[in-house]
Amino acid sequence: MKKINRLVLTASLFAFTGICATSYASRDDLPTLFAEDTLFYVEIPSVTQIQEDWEDSPFYEIFQREDVKEFIEAVWEVIKSDNGLGFDDLDDLFEDEEDQEIIEELLQGQIAFGISRWDILSMIPNPLAPRNPKETSKTGMPDFWLIFSHSNNELRQKMIDEMEDDEDEYIEYEDFYIILSEDAVELFNEDTFVITNTEESAKNFIDRYYSKSSQPSLADVETFQEGFLRLYENSEIFYYLDLTVIGDLVEEAANKYEAAYAPLVQQGQLAPTPNILEALGLDALQGIAAAVDMDPSELRMKNLFLVESNDGFFGKLFNHYGNSLPDTSFMGEELRQAMASSFDLSGMLHDLEDTVAAISPFAGQMYQMQKFQFEQTLNIQVDEALIDNFSGSIYVASGETPNTSASALSGQSEGMESFFDQGSTIIIGINDRISLEALIDSLLASFNQQERISKQDYLGVSNYVINTAVPTPGPTFFVSDQHFIIEQSNPNFGKLVVSMMQNPGQPIFQRRDVRDSFNELPPDPMGVTYNDAEKLFSFVTKLMRGGMASFSQSSGPDEGNGDSESVEWPEIPIIEDFSYFTITNTYKEDDGFYQESILRPKTN
Repeated sequence: MKKINRLVLTASLFAFTGICATSYASRDDLPTLFAEDTLFYVEIPSVTQIQEDWEDSPFYEIFQREDVKEFIEAVWEVIKSDNGLGFDDLDDLFEDEEDQEIIEELLQGQIAFGISRWDILSMIPNPLAPRNPKETSKTGMPDFWLIFSHSNNELRQKMIDEMEDDEDEYIEYEDFYIILSEDAVELFNEDTFVITNTEESAKNFIDRYYSKSSQPSLADVETFQEGFLRLYENSEIFYYLDLTVIGDLVEEAANKYEAAYAPLVQQGQLAPTPNILEALGLDALQGIAAAVDMDPSELRMKNLFLVESNDGFFGKLFNHYGNSLPDTSFMGEELRQAMASSFDLSGMLHDLEDTVAAISPFAGQMYQMQKFQFEQTLNIQVDEALIDNFSGSIYVASGETPNTSASALSGQSEGMESFFDQGSTIIIGINDRISLEALIDSLLASFNQQERISKQDYLGVSNYVINTAVPTPGPTFFVSDQHFIIEQSNPNFGKLVVSMMQNPGQPIFQRRDVRDSFNELPPDPMGVTYNDAEKLFSFVTKLMRGGMASFSQSSGPDEGNGDSESVEWPEIPIIEDFSYFTITNTYKEDDGFYQESILRPKTN
């Protein structure tokens, strides 16, 4: 069975095919088989169930289109080709009846995959340590486990026969066979097949399997328990990501390289390591758990973002989210994406000021001095005009409209016209337009000597435009009576959003099918997001097609080897008839955030 890479790839390819299903009672104890330091975990409780629901889902219809089938077949040929990914022997695996039988039986149960933490810092040379040319890195790949749980009593003997036919090197441990290989290690018994990275990892897995390990497992991690208990039931895909690794990694790096910045600490430019870590509060980040239900009647996704409040920046960041939705009546149905959320941006900015001062007393003092001088020069209070001027609402509006300022660029980039027409606008609620405009105008009067930025009027809204010699895509800013508007790339889309706000038509969140879906979700969210899947699919496929066209134009034979051939990827089909949308509600909780999304066909 020395076919590990091909076996895993083929199993993945078969996961969503119509393999004949047999009865299998899912087990809910797979997390006990993974180590406590598992960084990422994903599980499919029933492969056969997800196959059935996949065939009834709207996404399956896309893959039945002839142009999509032809595209997939062409990509498959590239994958197998010598100039592609080099899997030129995959056809042999599909023709091997014994391997196919094993794969099909493995996919009658459930699958789980996990990968452990690893020592990232040991992969980075320590500039403070003396270099030893003879010393090699001790860091290897992290432990991983790919588990197939099944209920076929005959599968074990098939694997033994296959192992003996291939003359694999193996050992026996408890009632498991462990097949040793340079690439990875396989182990199996009567109901479990596992692929892992080392013999030691295999034996540790078996010890956990028989509850002989004295070490805690992933199931003992409190954050994982919270996500698993709330989301696992009725899920068809469940995954978990441990976020405590972020705080641990930063703390480890700070301690490891502390000597490098010790002089800065002594001079007062940086605070001691414990003060920095406390000011950041990264240990507030605990974990993310998510579940997908592919039942065509539901098509839901649930996310749980777990945090732990503390006095650091990130510990307080999540407390700035509000508890109710801001007004969304101006967000029209022309948008591809519409997002609205309540968030105390002013409070966050004040926390940021405090955090900078705590991390670097010197930088904090310089900031306050510059702020004071700035206020004296412009005769304006920065806190009143800017920091405390935000009203607590944030919006994002995305869509597409012709970008005349990028017409020259789109002509030079074949297939990228749709990319330059995209717009993404951030809208921030404000309390006082007069003071914000006075601040911006004072800045322009003092620092805009070359008139790189001009102020124009658009439908009664002040529009600040960056002037360039050659029209190019770039940001533009608007200030209205209630909003500060930042369009990141397409000025024309920014104007479309302003027009929408000035003359609202049919609000997207009041459209009947959207409203009905919104009401199916739990009540009282603090944030909501609408995505038009039809427009999103169209944009993504056009963008991918343009990117592949640009890649093909820039790639060619290797200059050092004139007879080599470049890979010719097939043209990506445009998906423009996927008439669905998603609604996602976000809820603030005591221990973090909960999100629930629902996919629905358009009916209006």
